[in-house]
Amino acid sequence: MTPEGFPESDDPRLPDLGKILETLRENEEIARKFFEIEVGILSILDFKDLFVRVLSEIREKFGVPYVWISLVDRSEISDLIQALTSSKNLKESLNVIDRKTF
Repeated sequence: MTPEGFPESDDPRLPDLGKILETLRENEEIARKFFEIEVGILSILDFKDLFVRVLSEIREKFGVPYVWISLVDRSEISDLIQALTSSKNLKESLNVIDRKTF
């Protein structure tokens, strides 16, 4: 029996239900964290604060020490890119790359 009470299969072609359930639990936890981030950013009114909040929330919720966003330079949002790169909070977490490199 698996820890969840399901009988174990001797057939190697059948998936292990315990592993499937564990993966489902992990995916639910990830979805919950993303939902919390989404709810937290709904009231943000400017792009700079949006990027700052998204980066910090991902670091905090997922325990990822280094988070960054890459944007393509000279794109439709080039003015936004320039405004964001001037932000002290985003300077280390925002990567502006050339279109050819991308």
